[in-house]
Amino acid sequence: MPDNGSGSDKSQKILIYILIGVAAVCLLAALVAVGLRVCTIRQDRLDTADVTEVPEGADEDDVDTDDAVTDDASITEPDQAEEEETEEEEEEEEEYTSLACAPAESMTLRSSYGFDDNDEEDDRSDVIRAIYPGTYLKWYGVSETVSDESGDKEESYYYVKVADTDEEGYVAAKYCVEVTCPYDESDLNTVSIDNALYTYDDMVEDLKKLASDYPDRLSYEVIGKSVDGRDIYAVTLGNPDAEGHVMGQATIHGREYMNTQLMMRLIEYYCYYYDDGTYSDVTYRDLFEKTAFHIVPMANPDGVTISQFGVDGLNDTSLIQGLMDSYDMDKPNLCYEQNSNGDYNWADHYKEPDFDLETSDNPTEITFEEYLTQWKANAHGVDLNNNFDAGWDGIELKTWRSYGSFKGDSAVSEPETQALVDYAGRYDYLCFMSYHSMGQLIYYDVNGNTAENSARSLELAETFEDHIKYKPVNTNKGYNVNLGGFGDWIQLSLNKPSVTIESGKKPCPLDISEFTAIWLRHRESWAMLAHKFY
Repeated sequence: MPDNGSGSDKSQKILIYILIGVAAVCLLAALVAVGLRVCTIRQDRLDTADVTEVPEGADEDDVDTDDAVTDDASITEPDQAEEEETEEEEEEEEEYTSLACAPAESMTLRSSYGFDDNDEEDDRSDVIRAIYPGTYLKWYGVSETVSDESGDKEESYYYVKVADTDEEGYVAAKYCVEVTCPYDESDLNTVSIDNALYTYDDMVEDLKKLASDYPDRLSYEVIGKSVDGRDIYAVTLGNPDAEGHVMGQATIHGREYMNTQLMMRLIEYYCYYYDDGTYSDVTYRDLFEKTAFHIVPMANPDGVTISQFGVDGLNDTSLIQGLMDSYDMDKPNLCYEQNSNGDYNWADHYKEPDFDLETSDNPTEITFEEYLTQWKANAHGVDLNNNFDAGWDGIELKTWRSYGSFKGDSAVSEPETQALVDYAGRYDYLCFMSYHSMGQLIYYDVNGNTAENSARSLELAETFEDHIKYKPVNTNKGYNVNLGGFGDWIQLSLNKPSVTIESGKKPCPLDISEFTAIWLRHRESWAMLAHKFY
C-alpha cells in the first residue's frame, strides 16, 4: 500500500522546480529585452548624428555635415578622424587651374622662386626635381614676379602642386599652358607622332581618312601643284559657309616639316572632339560653325621630300642637277658651329665676303646628303618665303639657286606661292597664321604696314602669347627685316592682321622629342582664336 506522505513531498518539490524554471526564463527574457532597448537607443543616436536637413532642390553633396542638428545634445562634434577626412575633402574641392608643362626639354620645381637665366638646366640648391613636357600641375592662383639684377628682364613663377602627387613648389610660368578642355591622348590614333619623319604621303593618307571619318566637319581640296608635280592641299575645318574665316599655312620651308605634323594632329583633335570639346563653355562645333579654319598643312611638299629623302624622293630626275649646283655654290659658306642657344647647326656665312671655311673653327665641309637635310626652298631652289610680292624688288639675298635665301627670278614666280596667293583671296579672312620653326617666338607687323593693321597684328600676337606663351617680336623694328614673306604680303597687300609662329628650340629638322611641348602649347589655340571671334 503506498505511503501518502512521501507522495505529497515529491509533488511539492516538482512544483517548486517548475516555478524556479519559469522565473529563470522570465528573468532571461527581461534581460534580453533591456539589451535590445539599449542597442536601439545607441543606434538611434548614431543615426541621428549623421542626418542633415537638406534644403529642397539642393544636392546633398553640397551640404556641410558639420552643421547637422541632432536629438542628442551630447553628440555635437565628429571625432578627430572625421574632422581630418572632412578637411582633406575640402582641400581637394578647392578651385584650381589645371596647367600642362611645356618646356622644350625640361623645367624645375623649386622650393623658392627667383630669376635664373637658364631655368631648364638649373643646379640651384632649392631645386626639388626636374619636370618634363606633359606633366600636369594644379595652380591655386599664387604667383610671384621678379626682375633680374639689371631690371631688363622679368619672370613670373607659379606656386603649384604636381598632379597626383604631394609635391609642391614654384615653376616658371612661361613653361606652363592652361588646360581648358582635358582630353585623352589615346583617342587620337590617325596622325602618327611616333617619329618626326611625317611625310607628304602620310599627310595625304591621313587627310583622306579624316575627311571620310568626319564628313560633316572636314573637307579638303587641291589648290595647286608643286614644281615636282605634288598636289598642294587646303583643308576646311568647320562650316565652309561660316560667318567668319581664318587661314593658316605651314611648312613653306621644307626642313620645318614638324609643323605639318602639328597641323594634322590639330585637325584630327578638333574633328574627334567636335561635339564634346569646349572652350569657355562653348562647344567646338559652335565655334567652328561660326568661324571656319582653312589650313594649308604643307605649302612646300617638294622641299619636305628633299629634306627627308634627298634626291631619291624626286619624281623628276632632271631636277637633281639643280640641287647639285646649289650644293657647289653653298658649301664654302656653311660651317658647323654653335648658335646662341649652344646647339650646333650649319650656319650660313654667305653675307660675309671674307669668310673662309678652311680657317674657321670647324673647317669640315658639309656633305651633299647633309646639305639636302637642310633644304628650305622648293625644287627650283627658290625660298618661297622670299618670293611674295611684298618689297620683293628691294630684297638683297643670294643671287644663285640655293637650299634657302634665294628670292627667285621674279615675285610670285613659283607655283607654290601662286597657289597660296590665290587661296588667300578666296574669303574675306579675319586673320592669317603662318607656322615655322624655330625660335619660340611670334613675329608680327612689317615695314610699310598701316598703323591700324599694325595694331591689329599686335593684338593677334598678344592673343596667341596669352595662350601658347611665345613672345611677340615686331619685325618692323629691325629684326629679320627681309621682306617677301607670306605674312608680309598679307599685311601689305590685303591689309589683314597676320602672325608668324616659330615653334621649337633646336635647329631644324626638329627631333620628335620636341613635339609634346609644341603640341601642348598649340592644342587649344584654334579654339581660343575661334572664341575670340565668337
